[in-house]
Amino acid sequence: MSNQAQRKLFLLLAAIALLATSFIITAPRTAAALPSQSCDCIYYSDASHTTEVGERFVYCNGQIYRWGTTSPYVDCYCEDC
Repeated sequence: MSNQAQRKLFLLLAAIALLATSFIITAPRTAAALPSQSCDCIYYSDASHTTEVGERFVYCNGQIYRWGTTSPYVDCYCEDC
């Protein structure tokens, strides 16, 4: 095999390897399952449930909104998506 033929073969194999690597790197990942319910949990400072100290809301699209802190005094309200 001539040097020119070896060089063409090497470049062809390098191009195939590069293309295969790009497919592996950019392969789609399996998506996480979306929640079946949206839930709003409100956290309170004590058992009287009068002063809110935080909230956590999970939307049907999987996004989460939260603020404040959590506590053992919590009310959650959920709805089917």
